[in-house]
Amino acid sequence: MLATVLLVRLTKASLDPSVTWSDLFAVAVVAGIGFTVSLLIGELSFDPGSTHRETVKAVVLLGSATAAALGATLLTWRSHVHRGWHTAPGRDSSPATPGADRSDPPAPHPVDGP
Repeated sequence: MLATVLLVRLTKASLDPSVTWSDLFAVAVVAGIGFTVSLLIGELSFDPGSTHRETVKAVVLLGSATAAALGATLLTWRSHVHRGWHTAPGRDSSPATPGADRSDPPAPHPVDGP
């Protein structure tokens, strides 16, 4: 997250208009699930019979579960915000891609023929 903030602030880079800082934060929280390296370091740092080894494993798994729950909550919230933004009164709710409207029949697959 910090790298993205610095990149946008210090260069000419910008976020896509459909992406907000809240969206990036929610994804950054979900990234906290990837604690597998911490488990490996905890396993290698302490003797096999050590109580510290089990404590490290429990704390890392608790942190991973917390990141998953908080990330899911934030992403669900952001999904509701985006859904409300796209259906707000006065907004053009037409799809960005021509023909992507569900009322249009699907285009034939090249193998199916015309």
